[in-house]
Amino acid sequence: MRQLRDAVITLGSRLNPSLLVVLVLALNVYWLVILAVINREFQGVTNGHPLLDLQNSLAPGEIITPAKVLEQLGDYTQASRFIYWVFFVLDNIMPHLAFGSIALLWVYFWRSNLNRLYNGLLGGYAVLIPLGVGFFDWLENLFYLVAIHAYPAPNTVWVVVVGLTFKWLKAACVFPSTLLTPVFLAYHLFRALQRRTRRPLMES
Repeated sequence: MRQLRDAVITLGSRLNPSLLVVLVLALNVYWLVILAVINREFQGVTNGHPLLDLQNSLAPGEIITPAKVLEQLGDYTQASRFIYWVFFVLDNIMPHLAFGSIALLWVYFWRSNLNRLYNGLLGGYAVLIPLGVGFFDWLENLFYLVAIHAYPAPNTVWVVVVGLTFKWLKAACVFPSTLLTPVFLAYHLFRALQRRTRRPLMES
């Protein structure tokens, strides 16, 4: 864990900030487009059900449960299983890149505006939170694939339960990754504006 954290901090310190911003925007937009395309094809052969990985609603009555997953698995076709495999392969790559770029951007924000809080974040393991998205996402989909091929065996429900557990662990990393990034950006811009307005006063 420590070696991974140090590697992320070192890389984030060396990359050009403009490149980091482009990476974050490009990778996340590209992955959202790919997800939409794959999900549309998947729904077309699975009685309208979206990919299990994308069923993240917290609205009452829409929260995914083991019973709902098992009900959906009954509608899976051979084409459904093939598309999920394609999705699984891509999903092993893109979330790591997309959220990994966010971790690198965090490092840049923290090192550019050092204070007590940011020093603490650099010395801790908060920078690994975005990387947790890819890690738990991989485990989630791995167990979904096992469940898809095991259904309708009786023990399928336990495989689904484990997959859903990793889904919520992934969500616990997604929320801070997406919510804190704009906060760090806003503070970075505020500090940059502060420095810019102070400079003419010091020169006068």
